[in-house]
Amino acid sequence: MVTIPVQEDKARLDLDDGVHLGHIVDANVNERSGYKYLDLTLGVHEEESEPQTIKAGYPLPISPSSMTGMLFKRFGIYVQPGSDVNTEALINKRVQFITIQGPKYIEVNRDSLKLVKEAV
Repeated sequence: MVTIPVQEDKARLDLDDGVHLGHIVDANVNERSGYKYLDLTLGVHEEESEPQTIKAGYPLPISPSSMTGMLFKRFGIYVQPGSDVNTEALINKRVQFITIQGPKYIEVNRDSLKLVKEAV
């Protein structure tokens, strides 16, 4: 007979699947499993709940047609080979994105993250 210990659930966000509004809180470059990512921390604006954050990771390096390059393009920042991109330009931008409940955590659909135009 094999026994398997049962652990307590890790704290997880209480966030429904679907479209959410928020803002970009932070942008950091991190490495996981030998690959580098631009990790964006998104503040989620939900009327019924406490403020929450969720992360979305975009693979590096950046090129004009890469997923990360297309992210910057959606924010009006065009990347050019041989130049640098300043991630500070993303901080505090109002955004819209879609979340999907994964088996262990809530995932941000990375292609859905886009700038929310301010009302005039």
